[in-house]
Amino acid sequence: MTNQIFTLGIDPGLAHPAFAVLEIISGGNGYRLATSGVLRTAPKDTLDRRLSEIRFGLAAALDSYSPRSILVAGVEAYGVHFTKGGKVKAKNRDGTLQAIGVIKAALFAHLIPVHTYTEGEGKRAVGVPQKAAGRTHSERKMPTRVAVMRILGLPEILSDHESDAAAQAICAGNRLGIERAAGRAG
Repeated sequence: MTNQIFTLGIDPGLAHPAFAVLEIISGGNGYRLATSGVLRTAPKDTLDRRLSEIRFGLAAALDSYSPRSILVAGVEAYGVHFTKGGKVKAKNRDGTLQAIGVIKAALFAHLIPVHTYTEGEGKRAVGVPQKAAGRTHSERKMPTRVAVMRILGLPEILSDHESDAAAQAICAGNRLGIERAAGRAG
């Protein structure tokens, strides 16, 4: 992996944060999926235990990459969603925000620069409108899943969370300029 350069995307959360590591193809000609995964935590566990599982799970996933081979990480910004009555909809808002802090600390410990992008920026990076059509959560997530599969040339669709993480990685790579990044690999 000495000359390989990667970008990392994170779809943060407390219950099932996901990551996607994408190799930047030599010459800046796109991306290839190196690895992805979902770090599931048990709702019955204490917040401290869940945060610890996220931190060490992400660290284990990153340990196989040499320092500085991952040029940038895109972490999806956490938006607080409100109901029509103006009440916060997110059940674990505080826990999710703490999870984001733990995730960013793990990335900084691996010397990975972190940038935060909205879910909409990740969607636009893969060519999906911010407000994807669909009545159900699954229907709204499908365009991102299909776009990520197409861009990465995958034989099957990733999970919702892995697809969102891959979209963040693509967004971060595009913002960095994959051509510039690929030049560092050579």
